[in-house]
Amino acid sequence: MDFSKYKRILLIGCPGSGKSTLAKRIGKVTNLPVIHLDTIYWLPHWERRSKEEFESLLLEELKKDEWIIDGNYNRTLDLRISYCDLIIYLDIPRRVCLWSIIKRRFKYAKKSRDDMQKDCNEVIDYSFFSYVYKFNKTHRKKYYEILEHTDKEYIIIKKRKDIE
Repeated sequence: MDFSKYKRILLIGCPGSGKSTLAKRIGKVTNLPVIHLDTIYWLPHWERRSKEEFESLLLEELKKDEWIIDGNYNRTLDLRISYCDLIIYLDIPRRVCLWSIIKRRFKYAKKSRDDMQKDCNEVIDYSFFSYVYKFNKTHRKKYYEILEHTDKEYIIIKKRKDIE
């Protein structure tokens, strides 16, 4: 796919679907800056930013001419969509996402991922596992409705091999 006509790309999907990985890959191809919402939302040691500070920092990024933003944070989804040129929804099966977060947990057990804040070592607790397990059931219908009613271009990817 030719991404050259897009300057603001939004990636959404279940944790473990591959949003951050795909954002980095597209960033390398397009030279667009990649912004991971987790690095805006979280402070070191899993401290949350205030809602106001998060939204202010996000708006600063959205107003820039070029970006790739990955992450869900549904409270700000409409705002991010209003600024983007392209939406990529990774509608990946639950089993793939669950396996990915488990692998990621072991890979980053004692260190932070590069798409997270410093000292935010990977954790899988019951709440997060349950969120991923239920994600498609609780979010898929809403995401499809948003995509059906938007005037933005969008792509839905249902299999990891289709990313290639």
